[in-house]
Amino acid sequence: MECRNFTGQPIYAQITKYLSKGEILRQSRSVGGERYVKKFDGFQHLLVLLFAVFKNYSSLREILTGVNTEARHLWHAGFTGPLKMSTFSDANNRRPCKFFEAVYKSLYEKFGRFLPDSRDYEWAQKLYVMDSTTISLFSNVLKGAGRNPKIGRKNGG
Repeated sequence: MECRNFTGQPIYAQITKYLSKGEILRQSRSVGGERYVKKFDGFQHLLVLLFAVFKNYSSLREILTGVNTEARHLWHAGFTGPLKMSTFSDANNRRPCKFFEAVYKSLYEKFGRFLPDSRDYEWAQKLYVMDSTTISLFSNVLKGAGRNPKIGRKNGG
């Protein structure tokens, strides 16, 4: 049977419908995320960051431009006016990451059984994750390696 509860709603509104503002603010207060906050609370901060993830924004300026452009559609989140860069950057600096960790854990406890589990697939057992970070362990030992050109730096190694 087809669910018609979300007909005509964008996916952002469908997902934010499952977020409890009271629960998220309670978690923010428990880790000190609402200290020195007047207008931009933890729930609004979470909604702005979710908006940035959905829109694939990567910079502060992109996020603020996008949120302020769509502000009239975000009135349900409590946005009354344009979001200032100083307000958002202060919230990013002051609000502890433990707040977002607590929100994630509570949402995962609540909705985790509805999410597909990748551990059940055969390819996940064959998956090998490897770090590709370059480590210069022998840079001092191998200083003499390579040929010495007349002009420029040594090549090879």
